[in-house]
Amino acid sequence: MLSILRFVSLILLLCVTITPLVGLGLAATEFGTRWLVRDVLPAIFASMSNDRLLVQAADGTLLSSLTLTGITHHATHSMAKPTFVDSVHLQWHPGALFSGLLHIQDLRIDGIHHDIPHENSPPDP
Repeated sequence: MLSILRFVSLILLLCVTITPLVGLGLAATEFGTRWLVRDVLPAIFASMSNDRLLVQAADGTLLSSLTLTGITHHATHSMAKPTFVDSVHLQWHPGALFSGLLHIQDLRIDGIHHDIPHENSPPDP
């Protein structure tokens, strides 16, 4: 019985330590960042609010400089047209989060396109 308890404890310890390391590894690589931004983030948006989010390209990592291009957001609960953003560039210091600070060195958002429908006009099909 004691050996089963040790085995289960070892499995739980491995799960608790490996999961954050895998997440950190994904955030630290360009491949992992692209996967998180292009696949996981839109799935989270869809499951939480039924909104659609599309990111065409992601360059960089979540732990350094990151540039997202071709962002489209469509709120399903709204009659408005989708919002388009040509590019977003973020350069930050994620290590500052451990001391309770959000340290953003550079944030640029280029080409925001959003049409606000008038109340009296019918929505476009």
